[in-house]
Amino acid sequence: MNDLLWFWEIKRAGCGPHYSLLLEFEMDEAELERLVEPFLLRDYERSDIAHSWMHRNSREWDYTSVEIRGGQMAVMHGWGNDKPSQDEFVQAFLISSPPQFVRWRVVGGGDGYGPRFFRSGTTVASLLAYCHSEPQEPDFPKVLQQLEKSLSQCNATGKYALGKAEFERGMMRVPVFYDVPCVDGTWQSEPAGSELIPIAREVSDECDVAALASATSLHAPANFQQIIGGAFYFGAPRND
Repeated sequence: MNDLLWFWEIKRAGCGPHYSLLLEFEMDEAELERLVEPFLLRDYERSDIAHSWMHRNSREWDYTSVEIRGGQMAVMHGWGNDKPSQDEFVQAFLISSPPQFVRWRVVGGGDGYGPRFFRSGTTVASLLAYCHSEPQEPDFPKVLQQLEKSLSQCNATGKYALGKAEFERGMMRVPVFYDVPCVDGTWQSEPAGSELIPIAREVSDECDVAALASATSLHAPANFQQIIGGAFYFGAPRND
């Protein structure tokens, strides 16, 4: 079998620090664990956390973990571990045609870094194809159109507004302006990352583009009515 290089784009972009492959199935936790565990017995050991396994390398922080929560299996390469041999069980499991496969998703981030959504798909074939694909230039006009659509669907009160897109190193950055609400006499100074992150994920899914949402407050004008509440980033940074 060819190596399952699902993390190639995260590594190329220098993003992380952890690489995660999320596999979703329409089945319960117990059934998914029963099906997956035989594929893990050779290289992984049960960890102290329920429904999880670990493979450690010579360095303590260099590891791959597998965790099952509900119908989702998360495979994480810790701290930039890029050993594809530790994903052989994933490929073997997927080509065994597990039932009720729903979606795969590749994500970088963790340990203080927000999730950067790279790619996703709904078939095993699309995952295998992505693992051996070439870098593609994002269609930024399409991305911006989808961002406006996705934002409008969760922005009924109009508290978010987008600024002018900026381009650098193969990426597009779009500032997010936030109308600051006053709750019980206290100004709420940051937008909710729980609202912005799903928007980034949806745009990533719809446009096949790496996407990151930042919800950090960067500037407050004199009237404190509106702040730059963060930004959306699309495309993977180029290091050339």
